[in-house]
Amino acid sequence: MTMVKGLLAAIFRKRPGVHRTSAWNVRETATLLAVVLILALIEWVGRTESTELKDLACAILLATTFRLVFSRYFCRRVRWASSLSRQMRRLWNRTTAAVRYDWGLDLRRSPPIARGLPRLFLLAPLLAAAALVVATLFSFLTGVTLRETVPLISYLAYLAPTAVVWGALLVMVFGAAFSPGFVLFDALLVYGKRPERESFRLSIAFASLVAGGVLALTLLAPTWIATVIWGVTLMLSLGANWFTPAWRPDCLWRKNGSDVRAMPMYVFLTVTDLLIALVPAIPVAIALGGEVIGLPSHFESAPISTGLGRLAIWYGTFAFLSSTLLMESHYFLARVSDPSRKAPLQLHFAGVDRPRQRRELRQVARKNGWRVRFSPTAPERLDVRLQVAESTTGASDSNVICLHLDDLKAEETLARIRRRDQVQKRRVLVKGIELIFRRAAARKGRDGSGYWLAPHFWFFPGLTRDVVSTDDANSLDVIPPLYRDVMPRAARHHFFEICQGLGVDLIFVEDGVDFYAVRRVLRVMFERYDIDGGKRPLEEVHFSGLPKVRVLIHEFAIDQSPRKTKYPEPSYQYLGRARILHIYRDRGDDEEQATTPETPEFLLSPVGSF
Repeated sequence: MTMVKGLLAAIFRKRPGVHRTSAWNVRETATLLAVVLILALIEWVGRTESTELKDLACAILLATTFRLVFSRYFCRRVRWASSLSRQMRRLWNRTTAAVRYDWGLDLRRSPPIARGLPRLFLLAPLLAAAALVVATLFSFLTGVTLRETVPLISYLAYLAPTAVVWGALLVMVFGAAFSPGFVLFDALLVYGKRPERESFRLSIAFASLVAGGVLALTLLAPTWIATVIWGVTLMLSLGANWFTPAWRPDCLWRKNGSDVRAMPMYVFLTVTDLLIALVPAIPVAIALGGEVIGLPSHFESAPISTGLGRLAIWYGTFAFLSSTLLMESHYFLARVSDPSRKAPLQLHFAGVDRPRQRRELRQVARKNGWRVRFSPTAPERLDVRLQVAESTTGASDSNVICLHLDDLKAEETLARIRRRDQVQKRRVLVKGIELIFRRAAARKGRDGSGYWLAPHFWFFPGLTRDVVSTDDANSLDVIPPLYRDVMPRAARHHFFEICQGLGVDLIFVEDGVDFYAVRRVLRVMFERYDIDGGKRPLEEVHFSGLPKVRVLIHEFAIDQSPRKTKYPEPSYQYLGRARILHIYRDRGDDEEQATTPETPEFLLSPVGSF
């Protein structure tokens, strides 16, 4: 057989004008004819009187055909399929490039960046709302459905979008069915402080209960109730965005390499919430039509679309509600424990029984912006405890300052009280960080190269990794315990003032650096803050001589080349502009270093696109 093939090939090669028929071309032609025949068959079947059950069968056949044609096998062996696949990828890349924005957070905020709002990003919610209104009122205004009009022109023109809508509805149903359980799992694990196994069991039980309840609502309750719940949830989410904590970083953005612009954080959150709420509602409105606002249903003529739409709107509503409640609770707790808000110094007096003396002490405290408590009320954790006595004899407790009533008018006494307040806050802060690091050291299977330490920012609820773990227990990627559980807000506010004064936005701690090394670095920061008074930024030379650690300070900007050292750079996927203090294990003094530019180009990190 091989000899015959070789003989025929030799004959055809020797005869000029005779072209060899390629098996490759035969395969391409046969594949093209098969695809055309299948499309013609679908079009012919759809021209006849059909039901949505027949539409479902045709949609499955259409999806299977295109899946096979654009599979790896056909794209390697059929040139027209490969060319069409490349054209579609090129068109998709151009489309996404036209609507892509690079985003980041501006933690530095100095020097200021020019303000600007992305037009397409702001226009997208308006387009989504318009599409939602048109899809909802189409059947009400025309008296017909898409299935009764479009197939008269071309059945494939109706079937392809319908298959896409059905696919989107299926994704919504299966994606949102157990979403309340996942939200409860995060809440129990991070905020409820429950073990992972117990949280998982409770979440599965809760998700199953919610799924059964939503299925019952789908069968019994009118659809417009889900629409009302969806709208109320959206209003709640939008309202909470304008009540975020006091210190808010700006959102940085740029498009296609243009200049970087800044926009307020609440504007970014508002537009994002609108897109999250409106875009999934479009396929639901296309499937249900006017039923979402209480108009008559088309279940008799379109049972599949109506059934999938009802499931999607009810499951999507409860998923949207549960995720919104989780985020709003996070905003509320962040607002309550926001470290950027001022925390007045707290005084606790003992030995003051006369009303006149208490009035005088309240006046002194009000003049200095302090708060006062008197015994027998028990002192709180960060109260500066003062013992008022006729004679300034030493107190039995070293944490109690013994003084005379007239001593409060002296500047030395006021300075002593302020210093005691700072010392107490720093001790509580260091103890809280020690507890967090000891818990983090017990974790195994960690991705990334270290931790972000930022107890002074409200949007960092706890210790986080520099890389989001794919198998992390909670989606918030927070390592319990939370900062607010181990550090009072006043201590975190004091650390916020220290970091602002020293020009440090974040602290990165490499794996292998123990807590005692971190404590030595914190002591240097406290010392420099006391010496410079927050008027001079922290420099690397201030940490010279610390054993077993190497401290580097990086002014982060994405277009700035990283410093070429043997120390690993953390992932900057969530940063836009920040001055970061890195704490590394000391690797010796023989690493090569490149000087950091004095005036870097402050640009953002591409953390997302729309």
